[in-house]
Amino acid sequence: MKTTTHCITVGFLILLAAFSFSTIGAAEPKSEMGDYREILERPLATVQDLVDLVMMTRGDYAKFKSDEKRFAAAQQEGFIKKQKSTDTLDRGTLAFAIMKCFHVTPGWLFRLTQADRYALRDVQEAGILPARFSTANRVSGAELIGAISAAAEYQQEKETWQTKH
Repeated sequence: MKTTTHCITVGFLILLAAFSFSTIGAAEPKSEMGDYREILERPLATVQDLVDLVMMTRGDYAKFKSDEKRFAAAQQEGFIKKQKSTDTLDRGTLAFAIMKCFHVTPGWLFRLTQADRYALRDVQEAGILPARFSTANRVSGAELIGAISAAAEYQQEKETWQTKH
């Protein structure tokens, strides 16, 4: 009886140890808040970071289970042109995405050309991005979060104004 109980106990401890060691090395599944923190700490944001933040802001992040699916949806939607997900984000790409996703009032040159430089000019004119930068300037994670937050606030104010007037 004692040896049976001892064998069961030892077997249970071995199973428990094996389970513990197998979960220690396992990576936690990616979460929206985890991705947000990673983006915030990056010295240079990527195009994938832009896609993730736009999806988070709109509440679409959880609809797509992987970065690849979110990126493909962004390309299909048209706010990402020919960039790769790993490309470093520049202000022109950011401004173009803001114009497409947050319904900033476009100027006639952006309507005509769909060029990043005119998207940046219109976003700067709307007060979302500062005017002292060009399209080629790179964006940090904190700057990206600030720009997307400003764009969402702009969109909210625009919608509020339209309902009141």
